[in-house]
Amino acid sequence: MSITYEMTEEGVGAQYQRIVGMLGIAKKHDLKFIHKKITVGHNYDNDPLWNEKWDEIFNFKSIKSIVEIDDENTRTNKQIVNLDTISINDIDMVKKNQDNIYLLKHPFGIVDNAPNYYKIIQNDIRDAYNNKSQTFLFDKDKKNIAIHIRVINECDDKDEYVNYENLTGRHDISPEKYVMLIYKFKNIYPNHNIHIFSQNNIFLKYKDLEKIDNIKFHLDIDSITTFHHMCNADILVIAKSSFSYLAAIYNKNKIFYLKWFSSCTFLDTWEYAFNI
Repeated sequence: MSITYEMTEEGVGAQYQRIVGMLGIAKKHDLKFIHKKITVGHNYDNDPLWNEKWDEIFNFKSIKSIVEIDDENTRTNKQIVNLDTISINDIDMVKKNQDNIYLLKHPFGIVDNAPNYYKIIQNDIRDAYNNKSQTFLFDKDKKNIAIHIRVINECDDKDEYVNYENLTGRHDISPEKYVMLIYKFKNIYPNHNIHIFSQNNIFLKYKDLEKIDNIKFHLDIDSITTFHHMCNADILVIAKSSFSYLAAIYNKNKIFYLKWFSSCTFLDTWEYAFNI
């Protein structure tokens, strides 16, 4: 009764959000998740320890009630069955076949219809989370709002990072909407610091935000530091991004989201930003 993840070439958010979804499925349905270190994309600085760092940060191997460790990425005593996607109708089949390991890439057939599967596993993954970052950009004496700005695009990683003008910018959120949102936050939460996390090339489109007083911008800082701050913000506004969606699952405080493609669903404790 085991499932495991078939990795892609995507970044931290896309891959680890899927794994967290699979951990929720495993806990809900009394399955085992076989953990193995994955290769993570968006390693812009060519960090040779990139994969190891994220594996240690999420530390899923410590969730021993659900997770079995496969250090050598082999399970020769069981048959590997590639399901690719999984639906709620597949659970009984998985549970009946104890001698198989089901290799999945997309758990969204279940979690998109019931995103609170993420909530099932939240306490476990939060307890396992192991961040050793010494950088702390927030003012510890004030409440902090983190806003993640991200453009989802159709280009490969190199074009995405180097040349903003080549981005197609599908699912963009306009600069005007962010300006409106920031002024709403400044009115409702006047004693909070507002922090923008983004990349320099993406932020070219959002330069008007620099005209607003008392905002702190964190552009092109390393992904681990960014993720840590989004997980710890008093208020987090997620972008159209699995990276900040994943951080929101880890964050214990207030989460706001911005709607994008219709298939994406959100936890019932999160709020739509423009309803405030």
